Amino acid sequence: MKALRLAELSWVELEELMRKGLDVAYVPVGTVEAHGRHLPLGTDFFIPERIAEELCSKIGGIVAPTIPYGVTRSLIGYPGSLTLTPVTFKSLIKEVAMSLAKKGFKYVVFVNGHGGNTDYIKEAIREAYMEVGVKCILIDWWVAVRGIIEKYYPVGQGHALADETAALIAVRPDLLKKELYDEEEYVAYQEGFWAYPLPASALAYKREKPTVDFNLEKAKKFFDEVCDYLEVEVRRVLEKWRRRGG
Repeated sequence: MKALRLAELSWVELEELMRKGLDVAYVPVGTVEAHGRHLPLGTDFFIPERIAEELCSKIGGIVAPTIPYGVTRSLIGYPGSLTLTPVTFKSLIKEVAMSLAKKGFKYVVFVNGHGGNTDYIKEAIREAYMEVGVKCILIDWWVAVRGIIEKYYPVGQGHALADETAALIAVRPDLLKKELYDEEEYVAYQEGFWAYPLPASALAYKREKPTVDFNLEKAKKFFDEVCDYLEVEVRRVLEKWRRRGG
């Protein structure tokens, strides 16, 4: 089943779909920031867009327009890295959730691609539920599927590294700039040691030197497994809510 996109429908078409029971909206969220030398500035929303489409096609619902701007911090020093203030971003998420609810959507699934957004989305969806009763799911895809990442890419995980590179090339291989990849363009995450802005535009989650795998078929297999896993988890939550009558 092809994913429905809210922005591509007329209001007449949407009204008819909702009359027939359409009640789930998927909202991709990311930010615009540097991702190594080899990935596009929109990596953090290109990946959630495809995940949202896959979930929509498998589960049903509709994909709302992407929120491409988020809270960028450690990579703000790089050309093209953009940010909203936390208060603006939180308000945007909350108001989108509430607006969808007021139009009849009972459930909103935020598919997030950027760690700097997480805390503010959590606060926003909690407040939206308290105010209008809309039930929301937040998916930090790279966190939720850590087991799958370990299976496919046990070495080289991190921002703009093995797992994120694989996801990007699985959904937008045309945007990979492989010729710009620099194996030295990274800094290792170290608890208790911070530099602002980051001295490199890729961040390794482990201490060993990261390696990036550009194998497209492996990346597609990895991404398919990611989407299959997330489908199961989203279905589980939606079914439990529905059994409780809401």
